[in-house]
Amino acid sequence: MSVDELFALLAQPGNRYILAYVVRSDGAVPYGDLVEYVVDMADPPEGVARNDFRERVATRLVHSNLPKLDDAGLVDYDATERTVAATDATGVAVPYLELAMEQSVRS
Repeated sequence: MSVDELFALLAQPGNRYILAYVVRSDGAVPYGDLVEYVVDMADPPEGVARNDFRERVATRLVHSNLPKLDDAGLVDYDATERTVAATDATGVAVPYLELAMEQSVRS
């Protein structure tokens, strides 16, 4: 994966939250736990109820974020088992992930 591709993936807050969660986990994590983590980390848009926001996040993870991260080799997403795990390539992204997470906290 090129640096440009990695940076494009890290530009999406949802991708950063996913990677941060799986990097800190031992083994595969249940999809439901990951959804809850992303919901807790993100701010719902004005006027959107938390449950509606959770549904939006869950849908986006399944149809966009997780397939893209899986295709890039940064996570192993098992749709059948509904689990997500770090891969060997995830470690390559960690320094950039830390920088991106630090920058988003400052913003």
